[in-house]
Amino acid sequence: MFFVLIFFTINILFCIWNPSYKNRQIQTIYWAFCVLAIFFIGFRGAIDNDYAAYTAMFSDNSILVEPAFLLIRFLIRDICGGGITGLMFVYAIISVTIKFVAIKRYSEFIFPSLIIWIGNLMILQDMTQIRAAAACGILLLSIGALYHRNWLHYFGWVLLATMFHASALLMLPLWFLSSDRINRGIWTGVILTGYLLSLNGIYLTSLISFVPIEFIQEKFLIYSVEITDDGNGGANILGLFQITRIGIFLFLLWNIHKIQPHNRYSVLLLKIMACGLTALPLFRNNLTAGLRITEFLTCVDILLFPMVINLFSPKALGKWLVVGYSAAIMYGRLFVEELLK
Repeated sequence: MFFVLIFFTINILFCIWNPSYKNRQIQTIYWAFCVLAIFFIGFRGAIDNDYAAYTAMFSDNSILVEPAFLLIRFLIRDICGGGITGLMFVYAIISVTIKFVAIKRYSEFIFPSLIIWIGNLMILQDMTQIRAAAACGILLLSIGALYHRNWLHYFGWVLLATMFHASALLMLPLWFLSSDRINRGIWTGVILTGYLLSLNGIYLTSLISFVPIEFIQEKFLIYSVEITDDGNGGANILGLFQITRIGIFLFLLWNIHKIQPHNRYSVLLLKIMACGLTALPLFRNNLTAGLRITEFLTCVDILLFPMVINLFSPKALGKWLVVGYSAAIMYGRLFVEELLK
């Protein structure tokens, strides 16, 4: 936990400064951060809540898991004779490196994007849900292929991501999203409709039963929960984190004419974010399904939310907003959810 706090604090300085990546020294610092994060995450030890589960998966061949995990486990355990630390290190190399490449490639504000990752997904995924972390990284890296409608490259990314985590199947319907324009009223209505349906007890969870994959079906049955008449059970669709993200999303959406000239991927990222935010209420009666779908699709906030900086004058206000948003999430992950020991 100490490393996370120090790493976050250092990145606050770079977030406020926001130097250009074109500077050779900044490039060196950026990739030094990447290497530093890889080594810490890979050699962190059992400080997260899922480490014991992955240790069991590493030694027990009977546990159903995705092909990429099986391949990495085979290489580390059976070929190299390594232990669980080797598996964690390989996953860290893959997931962290991919995210750093995606940020460099698609974000105008690399250090604000980095600080959002540190405050949220580095803790939630790269240090806990390592299979989902790799899949989310591949989703971020595929944005260019999706934007340019390069179906061969994009569906190649989909296949690769699915090998790491079954939730990457959610990338398939993203192909039908357009990237050139967005109707602000319609996409505001998408989120509103999701909440109206959920609050009236109408969910889309039953659609999961049509997915012909045994692994997904087992998870669906295990984590289904009942929503009582007073609304207890299921995902918290009115939580502060969810509502804050919806607020930032709407702020960006209704100012798309100001941010699109700065980042051509903004329309596509907004649509993916809307799908992720709407998934939580629509899959509310299956806690894990709702969270996994939302967490997977909303990982684009790493690239999207720093665009808010362009809407403030002076831009320092926007940078501090990003820092505050990230710090609040990090506080929740570390001290409320206690994801790290």
